[in-house]
Amino acid sequence: MESSDGTTVILVKLHGSVRWGRRSLGEIAGKPNDVIVELPHFVGRNPGKHLHAVLYPSESPKPTAAEPFRTGYRIFRHCLNHARILIVIGCSLRDPEVRSAISDAADDNPHLRLLLFGPEAKHDATAVDLGIDAGRVAAVRGRFETTDYVEGKSAFMGCLRGYSASACADEGDPVKQSFRFGVTRDYLTPDVPDIRRPEPLGRP
Repeated sequence: MESSDGTTVILVKLHGSVRWGRRSLGEIAGKPNDVIVELPHFVGRNPGKHLHAVLYPSESPKPTAAEPFRTGYRIFRHCLNHARILIVIGCSLRDPEVRSAISDAADDNPHLRLLLFGPEAKHDATAVDLGIDAGRVAAVRGRFETTDYVEGKSAFMGCLRGYSASACADEGDPVKQSFRFGVTRDYLTPDVPDIRRPEPLGRP
C-alpha cells in the first residue's frame, strides 16, 4: 500500500548488523540472557564485552536459533507463507537458511512467485538450486542502479511493479504476458506497459 500516513515498509536484518553488539548477562532458567545494543562507529570487531551480532554470508551453518537472528528468520518465513512475490535483488542465495526458507515457502504457498534481479540472474538454475518449479521464477538480467527519469516511465521500479502486478493478477490478465514468469530476459525487454492504479472507491 502506498501511503504517506502509515508504515508501509518494515526492514528486517536477517543477518544482523556490524553496528549491533551482543552482551551476555548470564542465564535465566538455563537459557542465555543476552542483550543487543547499538555499537558506536569504528570500534573494531567484538569490542570489550560485546560480540558483533552479525552473520557473514557463507555456506557454513549459522546460529540462527540465537537472537536476534531467530526472530528475523521467523518473520521472514511468516512473510513468505503469505506473500505473492519475493523480489531478490543482487543476492547470490548462497545461505542454506535462506534457500531452505524459500523452498519450504514454495511448497506451502502455491501463490508465491520469485523474481531475481541481477547481472547474472538465471531463472532455471535458481529453480533447480531451490527445488521449485521454474515456471514460478523470473529473472531480469540488469544492474541495480539509478537511471534518469523519463516522464511516464520508471525503469527499475516499473519493472518491479509489473512483476508484482503479474504475480497478483488473475489468469488471462494481459500483465501476465508482459511480465511472464518462467523466463530469463534482459532488463526491461519488452517495454514496460502502462499499468495504471485503479481509481479509489468513493466514500458513501
